[in-house]
Parts: sequence; structure tokens; C-alpha cells
Amino acid sequence: MPSLFKQGDIMIGGIFPIFNKEISSTSGFESKPLGINCAGFDLRAFRWTQVMIYAIEEINKDPMLLPKVSLGYRILNSCASPKKTLRAALSLASGPEETEETCPPPISALIAESGSSQSLAVAEALGPIQLPIVSYFSTCACLSDKKKYPTFFRTIPSDYFQAKALAALVSHFGWQWIGAIQSDNDYGRNGMLAFTEEVKKLGVCVAFVGTVLRTYSMDKILDVVNMIKKSTVKVILAFAPEGDFYPLMLEIVKQNITGIQWIASEAWITAARPSTPEIYQAFGGALGFVMQSMAIPNLKPFLTGISPYTDPNAAFVKDFWEIMAGCRPVLPQKETHVEATNETCTGNETLKNSQHVFFNVTELRVSYSVYKAVYAIAHALHQLVFCQQAGEKDVSPLTSVQINTFTSPPLSVAEECMLQNSFQPAFIAKGDFVIGGIFPLHYNQEMPDINCTYRPLPVKCNGFNPRAFRWAQTMRLAVDKINQSIKLLPNYTLGYKIFDSCSHPLTSQRAALAVVNGITDSLMCSDSSPLLAVVGEAGSAQSIVVSRILQPFKIPMVSYFSSCACLSDRSQYPTFFRVIPSDDYQVRAIAQLLVHFNWTWVGLIRGDHEYGHFAVQGLLKELKDTRVCIAYQEMIPLLYNTERALEIIEVVRHSSAKVVVVFASEGELTPFLRDYMIQNVTGIQWIASEAWVTASVFTGREYYPYMGGTIGFGIRKGHVSTLSDYLRTVNPQLYPNNPLVKELWEALYGCSPSFSPGNHFPPCTGQETLLDQHAAYMNTSSPRVAYNVYKAVYAIAHALHNLLLCQKGNGPFQNNSCAQSDNIHPWQLHHYLQEVTFNISGQKVNFDLKGDSIPYYDIINWQRGTSGNIEFVNVGLFDGTKPPGEELVIQEDRIIWARHMSEVPVSVCSASCHPGYRKAVRIWEPVCCFDCLPCDTGKISNETNSAECTFCSKDFWSNSDRTACIPKKVEFLSYDSLGKALTVTSVFGACSTIIIFAVFLYHRDTAIIRVNNSELSFFILFSLTLCFLCCLVFIGEPTPWSCMLRHTAFSITFSLCLSCILAKTLVVLAAFTSTRPGNNIMKWLGPMQQRVIILSCTLIQVVICASWLIDAPPIPSQNTQYEPSTIILECSIGSRLAFWCVLSYIGLKTCLCFVLAFLARKLPGNFNEAKFITFSMLIFSAVWLAFIPAYISSPGNYADAVESFAILASSFGLLFCLFAPKCYIILLKPEKNTRQHIMGKEKK
Repeated sequence: MPSLFKQGDIMIGGIFPIFNKEISSTSGFESKPLGINCAGFDLRAFRWTQVMIYAIEEINKDPMLLPKVSLGYRILNSCASPKKTLRAALSLASGPEETEETCPPPISALIAESGSSQSLAVAEALGPIQLPIVSYFSTCACLSDKKKYPTFFRTIPSDYFQAKALAALVSHFGWQWIGAIQSDNDYGRNGMLAFTEEVKKLGVCVAFVGTVLRTYSMDKILDVVNMIKKSTVKVILAFAPEGDFYPLMLEIVKQNITGIQWIASEAWITAARPSTPEIYQAFGGALGFVMQSMAIPNLKPFLTGISPYTDPNAAFVKDFWEIMAGCRPVLPQKETHVEATNETCTGNETLKNSQHVFFNVTELRVSYSVYKAVYAIAHALHQLVFCQQAGEKDVSPLTSVQINTFTSPPLSVAEECMLQNSFQPAFIAKGDFVIGGIFPLHYNQEMPDINCTYRPLPVKCNGFNPRAFRWAQTMRLAVDKINQSIKLLPNYTLGYKIFDSCSHPLTSQRAALAVVNGITDSLMCSDSSPLLAVVGEAGSAQSIVVSRILQPFKIPMVSYFSSCACLSDRSQYPTFFRVIPSDDYQVRAIAQLLVHFNWTWVGLIRGDHEYGHFAVQGLLKELKDTRVCIAYQEMIPLLYNTERALEIIEVVRHSSAKVVVVFASEGELTPFLRDYMIQNVTGIQWIASEAWVTASVFTGREYYPYMGGTIGFGIRKGHVSTLSDYLRTVNPQLYPNNPLVKELWEALYGCSPSFSPGNHFPPCTGQETLLDQHAAYMNTSSPRVAYNVYKAVYAIAHALHNLLLCQKGNGPFQNNSCAQSDNIHPWQLHHYLQEVTFNISGQKVNFDLKGDSIPYYDIINWQRGTSGNIEFVNVGLFDGTKPPGEELVIQEDRIIWARHMSEVPVSVCSASCHPGYRKAVRIWEPVCCFDCLPCDTGKISNETNSAECTFCSKDFWSNSDRTACIPKKVEFLSYDSLGKALTVTSVFGACSTIIIFAVFLYHRDTAIIRVNNSELSFFILFSLTLCFLCCLVFIGEPTPWSCMLRHTAFSITFSLCLSCILAKTLVVLAAFTSTRPGNNIMKWLGPMQQRVIILSCTLIQVVICASWLIDAPPIPSQNTQYEPSTIILECSIGSRLAFWCVLSYIGLKTCLCFVLAFLARKLPGNFNEAKFITFSMLIFSAVWLAFIPAYISSPGNYADAVESFAILASSFGLLFCLFAPKCYIILLKPEKNTRQHIMGKEKK
């Protein structure tokens, strides 16, 4: 790898993103993998490297700091890529390539890196060798975890403080509605998480969170741009490095999106590249926080002195010169290919007068952070080298020998290439080809003391795991069988190195570094890898770490128990394979199980690792479109903490969720379940992930009252012949010096086969017979994980066998070549491993393009066996190759649930809402927590747990239970009690009128009838009869004809009646006034004129009614406004104008009659009919004035009844007022029926 290098007494490493873009190789494993190419020379990062060099040279010249000790450096490029950074870190840890005779000493400290993701990769890889790392620009708060990153330091504040500052800034300006953009890396994700948590406390809402990818996918950029354009936010926070954010900035400028107030993280607020007039159009006014700016004395002359002429071998300087001088330097002593597009130059041009921002050293921020990092290391080294012993007053300068003793103790040739901090394998066997194995032979490890005041002690692991020990022995058995096979790898032998990971990522790192270091007794460093493949790891978190470390060496890794879906990402883990299905299928299976049994309220418990994190994420994604809600999410700490465990147990105890899903390994779950049983919590239905559902450690009878009925998805079981016999051969007598075998005996028998100080176990011979009841180790009846280990070893063996069968000229590699059997590279085996297909014990084994295997699970139920122990009973299967909806097959009748129940347990937040009710979600609670509210009238729900009540159709209404729609009740003014009363009244009125008509007809020659104009009286009686009878048209179901007749018949008959009364009134008035001298008015009111008046006045109403019927006739209608549950059949009046014109005309004639009659009320005569007309008009007016509000406010059939009542009341009023007095005289007082009496001229 090209580097900036200078030898010194003490070496300091540096990793910088000198190029800011990685060009990924598209080639597969058919040819030797190419190195990672980089593009986009970054002047800003190059200045950081020069600041580091300047600081080291300044320190070397300082007589007070590290006198007589020179600092050296080796600086590598990270390409701003975690993969490239990891390669650089491992290269620095291995020593510089410039020396060839011996393996040189490693660096003493490392200054790295700018990106948080890159720093995480470096801290994980170099953590096991306790190498101090000082970062100058990695701000992720996650790096503050000293348990995970004990050797990490930084000279820049954590994002925890930046997030608080940004949240306070947003709150200060009263911005309550903001958008956010993050980068797709640890810096962006963790920074945004911290920010959103802070602003949530301040009441600020985040409208959206967009993500920008390092791959610069235009589709993703456009998605974020569209998100910004559609949103109403005017303030957006961008938490992303400048390199990731810049392409989005260009697109925002291109689409002319302005008016946004941008808030910047420190990663891009002071970047030089965006500081252009074009970018300012959209991003001018951006606010953000930065590190304090400082100046470095005399730095500018140092920077202007950089040239390829003075240091022709310096890496990256030529790239720098092309940008600064605009030409490609061609040095006389070097034969350099010059690109035609570049001008050439000598490389000796001066840059002293350049005004480029590169030379602006007045306000240094990240550069000053690098400067501080170098000085921090130098001061620490100074205190270390010149450490003063107790009682000493003066410290004499160290000699060169003493300095060499500190930096690089003399080593023999045999010791030079050995791992200094040794990590011995658990089992080792030589062979022509060596494969590694990493197993969690212990449940956990004790974290080492991180005060660094003494040499770190060897890692101490606790809790021997017999189950994992069985897996390791299965690998050994598989290798032995392959070596004995005459068909598979004949004439070749496999060797192995098996290491213990202690179920912890840090120890897995140590194991991975140890496994790639070759056989421990090799005397010299070798170019070719001594290792072809690795079988491991069990935990996903451990596999992620191991895969990252093996990736730069292209060593394929086959996992037997790591199921995290994240490991399917070929861009991140290109050399990873597994013989266990991805968790994508497991979480899909668990989601279908929850939905199948209608468990809508469940708890989630996970381990503190990638396996648990990604599994929970996947399950939540699968449950997103279902009715299942999560009651709580709890996490078991990676380093078990009893206090935290008791808090989780209390949550489980008090939660209404009776189903709990657990994504954890048996190692962390064992102490948790021990505390769970002590707390005596029962009645929980456990859903187990494949990581612990078949763990033999939980088969003891003491577990059944608490864990009985557990159901989960287990790995497909298989058969490994002779495994049981092979396990019995492992004993302390055969392996007297193996501490793991001793621990096995202590775990199984509770005794120690050998004496050692501090051992509390009683002694035993070590020759005890392994029995089947030692299930944790000897359970081989249905191996699952052990069978996966077996398949993984055979997969590697078959791939190697196919590789060795390659014929020259027909090979898959470059120029159709084959691998050399005496010099096989891991990347060559990788190609064959991707293509391998074979059958073992009747099961097909192969890998898809993601390195995953066939998705198949057994459904396991924990049931009580005959001896009282827990047995794993197969009650179904999940086949991921089947079409959706057909994957899950469950035999429900075979399942035993928690508390030994045969009925499916219920786990809901709220009881189901019965038909007739709907769910009303409670505020601030999950959608599964709801109240049941009865459906409103007119709505129904005919199924359980209806989210909404549905409206009944137009002619239907809900029943009393709100469970069904029934036909609406139809109402109209029918012949019921009211209709009958109106009918009888109407008929009675008509009959009364006819009787009066008969009386008048019979006595037509009497004085009272003759005096009162018998013709008009008969007309009035005739019209009143019609008025009484027209009321009948309002009774009964409305029809088109009845609707048209109702108002027209009523209006015309009443108009006829009032016209007659008007004529009578005029005649009465004229009759009495005509007796005055000179008044001859009666000649104008003769019988013919009276008929004309009646006809003309009635004809006007007829014309109005005719127009009404032609323009908008009344028609039948259904009224549901008054009573939605009832259909009221009525007649719509059609034209309101015509209706009110009809009534107004009747009212006009009524008023006219009243006025005229009122004027004639005091005329002489004993029988002045004007008085009766006046009184009848008063009654008529009162009835119809009362009718108007009553009619308007009365619905449906009641409106018809009101109108009928008004007709009848007014008709009776007219009938009795006009004719009752006359009938009284005719029938009861005939002596007064004389002309003299009527005229008031009778003799007294």
C-alpha cells in the first residue's frame, strides 16, 4: 500500500482519507482480487497528513519533548472506506513494507480516522492488541463506550454534545417543524438518533429523515430531493460528512430549491468544496457548530515547501502537484508515463505565492485536531520513556540501547514472526490444508482492566459451554472422516485450528487474528496464507467482526449458527457463507406464528448484539402491516448485569402481554432465566429464536414450570453417524494438558481430574464414563447446530475437492487456469465454495448468491418428558421455499402451551370488540390498545374487532344491536289512528255540509235564505264540501297523481270558497249602501256579475296551479332527514315559489273578505251576515297563520296531518260561522225566519 513513511525510534501510524471515493472492483473470485482503487484526491485530508508530518518533525527538533528519541511515521490512505481503513490498520499493525529482512516492530500508536465508521473498524480490529488510537475527526457517540473500544481516544468532542447543541439551536429560534438528512453510516445514524432524542424532549417534531448513500445513487438522491420539495418544512438539519452530502447539494442547486434554512453538522459546515457561489444560492445562511479554530505557527512555509522534486518517492505528492500546479511532474531520474491530457513540469515550481485555500492556515480546525493528536501521543510517550522511579530525583537521558529496548526488544529469528500476545488454540491438527474453527466454548468473558498501568492479562472466560464444545468435536470428527475418505480429497489431509471466542466480539477478534497468523511453530513469515477457510462463528456479532478481519485476506468463512440478515449483504461481507438460514426467514416465520394464533400484544427481549438488533428490526418490519403490537422492548446486557435483569423481569411480570419473543443466545439467557425462576414468574408463553430453542442446557426439570410450552423455530435436524462414540473418546486421560477437557469434566461431573491451586472441585480420576444423561454434551439424537458444523466442514472439503479436480485449460480462473495444489489461495477456494452443491444424509447443501442456505425450520415445542425433563417435540415446519401463505405448517393438536395447558393462550392489550362495536385507539398507546365503542345509529359492524362501523345503504338502517342492516321503517299518513281520525272528520265535515245544503235547498223559499243570496250560499256549500273531501287526498301512500292533486285541489277549492265569500261580502255591502239616495251600485253586482267575480277570482288560482304542475309539479319523495331510521313518504312541493304563491293568493282574498266584512259589520238589520263573515275570516286567518310555522317544523306525515288539520279547521270554521246561525233560525226559530225580523222592522 502506498504510504508516507519515515523511520524513527518510535513509530506512529496515521490513516487519512487522502482520496474520498472508493472504486469497488467488479471482478469476482475467478482472478486474483485487485487492490482497492481510490479516486477523488482530497486536498483537505492531504493537508491533515502534512500537519501530522510537520508536528512530528517539530517534536523531533524539540529538546524538551522526547529528547534523543526520534519519532517516525507511516501514513496510509483509507479512501474514506471502512474496508480500506481496516486493510490499512492491519498493514500498520504488521509493520512497514519497506523493510524486508525481519518482521519490524509495530507502531506504538495510531492517529485515525476522520469517519466514525472507519474508526469503528480500526478500533474493533486493533482493540485486541491494545494499540492506542487517537482520532481527529470521528465524533460518533458510540465510540465513547470504553467496554467496546477501550483503546480509543479523540481530540474532537463527541456527537452527544453536538446533538445537544443543535437541538438547543433549533429550540432557541422556535423551529417546531423541521426536516433531517443523515448519511448512511455510523456517524449519520448515531448522530441523528442522538439529535432526535434531544429535540423530542424540547417538543420539536421531525417531519422526515432522508438518507444519503455513499454509493451516490442518483435514485436515492432524487428521493431525498422529492422529500424536501413535498414537505412544508423550512428548516433542515444535515448530519452527514461533506463527501456524502456534496452530491445532494449539487442536485438541490440544479433543481433550484431555495428558501430552506440549513443547519449543518461540524462535518461539512467548514468544508472548502461547497464554498462556491453556485452552492451559496441554495445553502447560503446555513448555521452549524464547529471546533474552535486555531493557528499552527510556521505551518505555511512547510506546506509551500511540498514538491515532488525535493521528495520524489513521497506518496500522493504527485497527485497534489497535479491539482496545485496544474501539471504532471516528470522527474529526470524517473521514467514516468505522462497522460496526454496533462501538461508536464519539473516538479520544482514554487507555490509560495499561491492563494489557494490549501495554504490558508489562519483558522485551522480539523488540522489543529490532528496537531493536538500528535502532541498528545508525544507527551504520553515522553512520560512513559522518562518515567521516574520512586525515590529518584533526576532522570538521566536514555541511551539508544534503552530506547531500542522500549520500542523493539531483540528477538531471535524464530520469535520475530510469532504473535507476541499469544492466543493459543483449543485444538490443533496438522494437514496439507488447514481450516480454522471458532466456537463459543465459554458463555462470556471478564472484561480486562483498562487502566493500562500494567501489561494486559490474558482474557479470562467464564461459564464453560458443553454444547459448543460438542460442536467443536463435531468439526474434528468431520475432518477425521474426510481424511479417512477415499472419495473425498484422496491423498490429501485436512488440518484445523480451533479457537474459543468466549461468546464475545473482542475475543472473536483475537481468535480471528490468531487463526490467520499461521501455525505457531513456523519460523518465517510466509507470503501465502496458511489458512484456506474458517468455520465460524456462532453469534452474529462475532461473525461480523471475524468476517471483517478475514475479508482483506479473501479468506472464506462458513458460519454454522450466525443468522443475522445483515450478513447477507455481499457488498459488506463478500466472503461470508452460512449453512443456517438468514433471520429474514426466521422473523417472517415468527411473524406468521404470532398472526396465526392471534397474539396481538407481545413483548420483545433481545441480546445486546447485532443478532438481536437486526432480528428485532426485521420482526418489526414484518409486523408492520399486521395487527400485532409490541408491548415493550428490553435488552439483556452483553456483560450480564443482575440489577438490569431484575428490571426486565419486573417489566415481564407486570405487563399484560403474555407472549414474549426472545432473540438471544443461550449464554446470555442462562443467567437471565436463573434470575427469572428465582423471581417465580410463571404463565408466560415464550417464543424462542433458533439460537436457544434447542439448547440442551435448558432441558432440566427445574425449567419446566417456568419455560414449559415454549415454542420456536429450530434449525433442521440431521444425523451425524458415530458422533456419540466420538464424543465419548474425549476425556482428561487422552488430553491431559487441555484445560477445556478439564472444564468439561468439571461441568459434567462436578469434579476435577487434576489438582490445581484455587480449584474448589473434588478430585476424580478423569476416566469416568460419559452417559446419555449428560444431555448438554451427549445429546446427539437430533443434532441441529452440530449438524450445521458438520455440513460446513463438508462444504469446504467438497469445494476444495472440486478445486483439486480442475483440469488445466478448463479452469475457472484467468486464461482458463486452475489453482496450484501446492499454493492454493483462499480467494480461489471462495469461487468453488460459491458453486459447491452436494448431498449429505439425504439433504442438499448449496449456497445462493448471498451465501445463504436453504430456508427451512422445524417448529419446536418444549414438553415434559417421562423423566420430568424438557423434551424438544417437533410440531410443525416452516419451508421458506414455498409460496407465501404456504410456508407455515403447524400441528396444533400436538402443542402443549405454558402452564401445561392445551388451549391457545391469549395475549391481547384489549379484549376483542364484539359485533356492533368498533375499536377506538387510545391516545399515545399502540393501536392494539383500544376501547370498544358501540356503533352509531345507522352504522353496523358484523365482525369482531372492526376498526370502523360501516354505514347501511340508503334504504336500510341498523338494528338495535348494530350488527345488521334492516329495511328502514316506511311511514306516511296512512289509515292508522291519525289517518282514520282525519278521514272520519273529513267525511263528517262533508256530510255536515251536504246536510246543510239539503236544509238550505229544502227551505230555499224562506226569507233568511232568499235574503242571504241562496245561489252564493249553495256555491259556498259546494266548495266547502270539496274542501272537506280534498283532505282525503293527503291520506295514504303518496303517488304522482295524489301529489299533484293535494295542493292544487286544496288551493282551487278554497279559492272557489273564498271567491264566493268575497262575492257575498260585496253583495252584502252593496245591498245596504244602495238604499242611500243616489246610490245605484247593485246594478253592478247582479247574479251575472257575481258569477264573473267567482269565476275570475278562481281562474287566477287555476292558472297558478296549472303553471305549477307544468313547471315543477309535486312528486312523491322519501324524507330521511328527520328520522334517519325511517323513510317518510311525502310529496315534495316541487316549486316553493308556486306553493307560497298559492297560499299568498288565498291569504290575499281572505284579507280582502275580512276588510270588506269588517266595514259592513255595523250595517242595520237583525241578521247582518257581515258580522259572521268577519268572524269566519278571523278564524280562517288564525288557522292558516298558525299553519305556516307548524307546517315548516313538522316532518313528513306530520306535515301532511298539519295541512289536513288546517283544511278541516278552516272549513269547519267557515261552515259553522256562515251557516250555523241560519240553520239555528231555520230549524229552531222558524218564527224569526221572516223578512220583517231579518230587516229589523218587526212590530214590538
